[in-house]
Amino acid sequence: MATVGRNPGPVPARVALSGTDEAAVAATALHLADRGHQVILVPAALARTTGRWPLRSAHRMHADVHGLASESSPDTAGPSGTWQIGLYSSGSSGSPRAYGFTLSQMETVARWYTAIYGLTRSSAIVTCLPVTYNFTFVAGLCLAAHAGALLNLSGSPGTVFPDAVHLAREADRVVVLANPVLLDLAGRGSPRLPGNVLIDSGGAPLSAPGIALLRERLGDVREGYGLTETASLTHFDAEGTSASIGTVGAAMPGVGCRVAEAAGVPRLILESPATGVELHPDGSCGPERSVLFTSDLGKVDGAGRLRLLGRADDCEISGLWPRDTLDLIGAHLGTRCALVRHPAPDEIQVRVLGGLPADTAARIRMLVAEHAGLPVTVSVTGQEGPLLHSRKMPRVV
Repeated sequence: MATVGRNPGPVPARVALSGTDEAAVAATALHLADRGHQVILVPAALARTTGRWPLRSAHRMHADVHGLASESSPDTAGPSGTWQIGLYSSGSSGSPRAYGFTLSQMETVARWYTAIYGLTRSSAIVTCLPVTYNFTFVAGLCLAAHAGALLNLSGSPGTVFPDAVHLAREADRVVVLANPVLLDLAGRGSPRLPGNVLIDSGGAPLSAPGIALLRERLGDVREGYGLTETASLTHFDAEGTSASIGTVGAAMPGVGCRVAEAAGVPRLILESPATGVELHPDGSCGPERSVLFTSDLGKVDGAGRLRLLGRADDCEISGLWPRDTLDLIGAHLGTRCALVRHPAPDEIQVRVLGGLPADTAARIRMLVAEHAGLPVTVSVTGQEGPLLHSRKMPRVV
């Protein structure tokens, strides 16, 4: 963040920032951080939950079409910890949690993104994901400030790729921050993008056949990986080859990644210099740590590429993890967004954004049941209910 952190004085009071005017949220966040405030980006849904920290112990600000509203906190407690930027997890498996990061950590991740994206001051970043989401905040706002690039906040999924095409005429590089939901909604009928456009899809896995189809029809799609706890980035598919397809690539410089068996499943353990501290509901901070025992399951290949297999509450069924099932049915899904779970040794759930035709759903059920080779219940349903604030499908509905 090129203009952030110049205030050498003590960190002032906390500010909880929310809003529906994305440009105003972005500008306000940079300004507050530049002034030395502890700033936490609060998703709109949580902004209404006034009983949960940090809203009860931070100055509240909300940006919408009517302007910037400000409200003093009833709690006068001062700042705690050395963090300066706070971000919420998506809460895909439960309640969102907040994590705090130093400006130095933000700078580290911004340098990684600058290198993997190949950004310059003549580049542009495009997304319609909300600024309060960690991926947008770090890979969009912080990165644009760090690299001097343009950040284009599109108004809807349908305008993301037209905006990218327009900007690609003048920019040396255009990066689209996406996820499977955005690619599903925005990619339908979109013409192939110019060669200087890169699409970074995170937040949930795409099937290997789906990635191949997107690369053929749409453009250069890569997968990356990172948790809110690691400021959105630990891995990225820098190769973009047929060999790396279906992986999130190798680890960033200084990031450790290993897999350890725990309770019979291959749990992913990460070590990153950008691991944040958990911000507790009472306003206190968790311990500083660099090693993170995640709830993700994974496998690292001989080239150091990480393949994500599922989550800790998933079961292996006849040698298949949820990612294997996703790849198995990928040809039937095409570019549609789907979430696969193995919640029990005899149950496989496939949830598809917008649903599927009955005959396609039936073929998927038969295919999965055949490969499972055991009496197994296979359900194929459409996504019902709202998406998460990160524009992802929730694991639990």
